[in-house]
Amino acid sequence: MNGYAGVKRDILSVRNKVLLNLFVLDCSELNRGMAEHCQELHDSLIRHQVDVNRTWNRGICNQFDEMATRLGEIPDETKELVDLQRYLKASMTETMPGLMRRIGTATQRILFLLDCTVLPTEDIQLNTRVFQWPKDMASVFELAKTRTGHRRDQVEEDLRARIDKFEAFLKRTNRELESFIKKDPPVLTMDEMRSAVTAVDRLQEKTREATQQLAEINREEVFLDWDPSKYVLLDQMLELVDLFSELWHVALQFHERYERWFNGPLAGKKKLNNLIHVVENFSCTYPVGIVRNSYVKLFFVQVWTRRKSRSRSRTCSNVRPT
Repeated sequence: MNGYAGVKRDILSVRNKVLLNLFVLDCSELNRGMAEHCQELHDSLIRHQVDVNRTWNRGICNQFDEMATRLGEIPDETKELVDLQRYLKASMTETMPGLMRRIGTATQRILFLLDCTVLPTEDIQLNTRVFQWPKDMASVFELAKTRTGHRRDQVEEDLRARIDKFEAFLKRTNRELESFIKKDPPVLTMDEMRSAVTAVDRLQEKTREATQQLAEINREEVFLDWDPSKYVLLDQMLELVDLFSELWHVALQFHERYERWFNGPLAGKKKLNNLIHVVENFSCTYPVGIVRNSYVKLFFVQVWTRRKSRSRSRTCSNVRPT
C-alpha cells in the first residue's frame, strides 16, 4: 500500500500542462485519473484487510463462544461427563494457546489498520471483545473445572453404591441357589418338579439380571478409567443355574411324556434315547456333589428304572418259545 501511495504522490508532482510553441499539452485529466486509480487500489487493499480482520476476529469469538457453551453443560451420563473433562483439558492445554496466537496475529493487523483508516463502530466492538475473551475464559475454565470435578465425585460415589448393591444382590441370589441345591424332598412328585422348574427359572432370570448389571457397571468403570470388576462367584452361579435349568426342564418333560415315549411311535422313542443321553452326560460331566442332590438322584433312579424296564421288555419280546 505504501507503493500505491508513493506512485500517487509522484503522479501529483508531475506538471499538468506543457508548452509546445503554438500548443499547450494539458495532462491534468490524465494525471488526476491515474492518481484516483492509485487511491482506489490503496483503499481496496485497506477494505480487504478490514474484511479479513473482521472475519478473523469473528472466528476467534465464535470459538470462544463454543467453548464457553460446551463447558457450561453438566451432563448426566458418565461417558458424556468424562468426554467433557477431556474437552476441558484439551481446551486449556491446546485450544487456548492456539487462540492466543491468533489473537496476536489480530493485534498486529489492528495496529496496522489503525494507522491506515478509521474502523467502523462494529469492528471496534468486535476487536474489544476479542481482547476481553481470554480474561473471561479463565473464569469459565475455573468454574467448569470445579463443577465437573464435583459431578465426577458424585458419579464415582453412586457407582460405588451400585457395586455394593450388586454384591448384596449377588450374595442373596447365591444363597437362594445353595438352598435350592440342598433341598431334599422325601418324594419326587409332579408338584415338586414343577416347583423346581419355577424356582430354577427364577434363579436363571436373576443371574441374567446380575450379568446385565455387571456389564453396565463395567462400562461405567471403563469410562472412569477404573479396572473392571470381576466376580468368579457369578460365573459359577451361571454354570450351576444353566445346569439345573436343563436338568429340571428335561425331568419335567420326561415325567409328563414318558408314557408316550415308552409306548408311543418310533419318534417318541428317539426322544427317550435323547433324554437318556442327556442324563448319562449329566452324571459323567458334573460334580459328584451335585449328582448326589436328592432331586437329581430321584430323577436318575426313575430314568434308569424305566430304561432297565424297557430293556427287559425288549429282551422278553426277542425270546422265541422252543
